[in-house]
Amino acid sequence: MLIFVNNLKQKTMSKEFENLLNLLQSGISENVMLGLQVAQNYKIEFEAYFGFSLEDYDELYAFLIQYITIKEFLPNVKSLFISYDDPSLKEIIKANPIKKVPNSINILKDLEYLSLNNNRLQELKNIGTFQELAYLDLNYNNLESNQLQEITNLINLQYLSLDNNKITYLPVEIQNLKKLDVLHLAGNQLTELPKEIGYLEKIRFLYLDNNQLKTLPNNIGNLNRVEGLSIENNQIKGLPEQIIKLQSLRNLNLDNNQLEQIPTAILKLKNLHILRLCNNPLVELSLEIGNLNNLQFLYLTDKQVEQFDTEIAKIKTFNKKILFMRT
Repeated sequence: MLIFVNNLKQKTMSKEFENLLNLLQSGISENVMLGLQVAQNYKIEFEAYFGFSLEDYDELYAFLIQYITIKEFLPNVKSLFISYDDPSLKEIIKANPIKKVPNSINILKDLEYLSLNNNRLQELKNIGTFQELAYLDLNYNNLESNQLQEITNLINLQYLSLDNNKITYLPVEIQNLKKLDVLHLAGNQLTELPKEIGYLEKIRFLYLDNNQLKTLPNNIGNLNRVEGLSIENNQIKGLPEQIIKLQSLRNLNLDNNQLEQIPTAILKLKNLHILRLCNNPLVELSLEIGNLNNLQFLYLTDKQVEQFDTEIAKIKTFNKKILFMRT
């Protein structure tokens, strides 16, 4: 039998090494453990065949089996889910939460889906090597901004969730994630967004709740595919006029901010279906809301509904489709 080394040099595989591979690829933990013992006699052949060391494989396998059952040969793994959200892992993670992943995780070259939420991650070494990764969930960890550089190398990423970490800023290299469709950044300590966020032109859903934002960058208007934008519980006092360019926007959540009036650009968002303005110190409710022909739900607090009862009555006379929802 022949094997390829780095896809260039062709060498003959011994029967013993072939048997070793069968053990490692069996998906049966007892066989894998035996294979790893036998492989100690074939370290050079192992690295030549796979392109990584036996020590790295051994380290990663030992790390992963603390949490999950490995049924695939590690380089073939495409999905990895080690989360407190998994009922079968709650007690394990509670007793032994992940604070960092081993460097050897870069063995998983074909990984497409990775969830490590609800751990205590502080480091993200070698995450950036997963060039096939499309889905990354790192919610509820202890990640700080200086750990995000690795993520910006994931050029095929479509879903990124970093809710409830310790992020104070985004690196400008966030613009590298051109394929992002969904971005979760709620529950961090962001005071501003870099202008480079405007280069993520494929984004459809952006969640920024529970931060310390006072406004959004001007080029937020470049995100003209955005359908859902949530900025609840920030310190927003106004929005840039460029918001008017978000003509795909259907759902806008501005609850619990510092708006005294509805930004005029919002009143031009013709595809808006849902608008939330609860718990803002509004001093007026513009009658132009009635011109939003696709608006179905406008969320206000009971106090706001009472405060603007006259305006609401007038709006209802020429736009009966809008439902004023009390919260």
